[in-house]
Amino acid sequence: MLLSIDHTLISTQNVDIIYLCLQSINKNKKFNQIKTKKEWKGYIIFHNIDGITAYFRVNRFKQSDRLCIAFSPHKLYNKGVHNANNISFFKLQQCMISTLWNLGLGKDKIPYFKISSIELGVNFEVMRDPYFILDSAIMIGTYFFENTEYKHYKVAHNTNHKYLKHKLYIKSEQIVTSKQRNFAELGYCSKNIMRFEVKIERTEKIKFFDFKNLQNLFLPTTENIFKQFLAEKFKTIFFFSIKSLDRRKLKKTPQTRFYHQAEVPKYWKTLSAAQRGNKRKFYDALPKSFDLNIEMQNCFPFKDHKILDFPTIL
Repeated sequence: MLLSIDHTLISTQNVDIIYLCLQSINKNKKFNQIKTKKEWKGYIIFHNIDGITAYFRVNRFKQSDRLCIAFSPHKLYNKGVHNANNISFFKLQQCMISTLWNLGLGKDKIPYFKISSIELGVNFEVMRDPYFILDSAIMIGTYFFENTEYKHYKVAHNTNHKYLKHKLYIKSEQIVTSKQRNFAELGYCSKNIMRFEVKIERTEKIKFFDFKNLQNLFLPTTENIFKQFLAEKFKTIFFFSIKSLDRRKLKKTPQTRFYHQAEVPKYWKTLSAAQRGNKRKFYDALPKSFDLNIEMQNCFPFKDHKILDFPTIL
């Protein structure tokens, strides 16, 4: 399985680039001005059918002094339809270049942009019922996975500081509303494909990579750095299933007591942070018919290397 880059937001305050981009959009019939969103107050917004959105901030002198461009390299490769297949990192890079080209900007403008937010992910196949796996995903790090309006989709993040948002969902179950069929049925991916994503919502708060220069996405080490980042995050997911315990081998106390306590819905949320850590260690040591945490680490395509040895990003 290959690395995926989905929703990406880049920005610049270079006035020459802003002028070139605005001129290009005004001449390009594919772009249409759309209604300003609440979170983009003070910006003029243009969008095209391929999924590229350009935001121009207008100052008190009626001049545009900041440009933001939102797009998904993975979806652009698939004509804006989906990100369920596997494409190479090189092709993702080419989609970034073509995004700028569509806005009248050449490769030479890449160093003038910074990455404001980016979504890193991977699609991978699981051997069990994906809904069972999704239901078993309790936490990532210290944050709980929460259900959403979509039954195939869970998210986890710190609601006080939106630096990172973690997503775990069943990609093959994602529905195309206009066709009322899921991605597997439409042939975009095979069945039992899950996706793990980390959305970095404020890159200036994240230190594992230098996001100040878009050119850094084209370094030879970048793909492995991103894979390492995802592997480290995925390793912190806690999968819990009462069905995994071999009840015949449980000792009467305290193991059977834990078994009955953990059967209660939202059991883990009733515990303090310290208690959760102790109970997880207790659970890990119990006799099991299968170990879902180990199984999922084996399913995940990128591996966590304890020693990072990446060249310095220039």
